[in-house]
Amino acid sequence: GSYSCACAAGQINEDGHGGVCSDPVKLGVGIAHSCVITSTGALYCWGFNDSGQLGDGSQVDRTAPVRVGTGNNWQQVACGAQHTCGVAGDALYCWGANPNGEVGTGATGVTMTPARVGSSTGWTAIATGIDYSCALQAGKLFCWGGGSLGQLGLGDRDGKPSPQQVGSGTTWSLI
Repeated sequence: GSYSCACAAGQINEDGHGGVCSDPVKLGVGIAHSCVITSTGALYCWGFNDSGQLGDGSQVDRTAPVRVGTGNNWQQVACGAQHTCGVAGDALYCWGANPNGEVGTGATGVTMTPARVGSSTGWTAIATGIDYSCALQAGKLFCWGGGSLGQLGLGDRDGKPSPQQVGSGTTWSLI
């Protein structure tokens, strides 16, 4: 026999056959790409992908959601112009375009799949701009990437390829 399954409108088809459907619960939007975290904790992205910002290991544009990795512990996602960052568990990951260090690994160059940002844990929130990123860890604010307009909040116009604490505050709760 044959069978047919389909997901309801707005649901993400997690197994490719319509047998495992989940609701998107968190959304990140960039200039020309978007990502959602589903109710199962899976991460999906779609749209423009010239710099690997979808995180699927390719530079192929996607008109439908494509799964990022295999983990089901994504908590947060944010999309910049051509890079993406997310919190999985309490670890921080970024990927995509990286000419200004916006991926935060200390290096530059395109990163096609999620790359761990440092080895520390305790990350709770992430926000991205055109060419920079900021995140919260234990009530502290960290920013990195392009800084030519002073957008990192570090008192200069220098880029930083890895997270730098902004000020000395320890009670940040939202970005």
